[in-house]
Amino acid sequence: MPGRQSRRSMLATMTAAPLTGALSACSGGSSGSGSTSRTGNVSNRTGRNATRLTFWSALQVVPREVIEASVVDGAGPVRTALQVKTPLVRSSIVMVAMFTLIFALQLFTEPMLLSQSTPMISSRFSPSMYLYDAAFTRNNYGLAAASVVLLVLTIALSYGVTRWTNRPNAPEEDAR
Repeated sequence: MPGRQSRRSMLATMTAAPLTGALSACSGGSSGSGSTSRTGNVSNRTGRNATRLTFWSALQVVPREVIEASVVDGAGPVRTALQVKTPLVRSSIVMVAMFTLIFALQLFTEPMLLSQSTPMISSRFSPSMYLYDAAFTRNNYGLAAASVVLLVLTIALSYGVTRWTNRPNAPEEDAR
């Protein structure tokens, strides 16, 4: 059915809305301007298909009975997507967010090589390049150290989010 494919793509885009990188990967391009869109252009071929495949396979696992029950209860397509499907694919959303964060932090080699051939990529294109520029180009070791502290805090926060989202659900009480 041709309509189902477009609904799946729209749902994948809706579930990835909090993730800038995943959103640009799902929509097939980059939205907005600035370094986020340029990072999306550099990483477009790498992450787009993996993100689509991850969301598509996660949505395939959602039981049809749950979706049908939500429709019977009066939920529309948006409410079904946000309140039924999104919690069921939460682990996939977190995984894509983590991979997007890891890729953004590791993005160093491609922009560094391309920065020599185009003025579109500055020396502060990605977090890794910003740290390199602060420490070795501008000799501002205090700024580089503060940036590393922020980087470590970001990693700790992402670890905490991962632990929080992968925790088991609260034990259900017996209704005997």
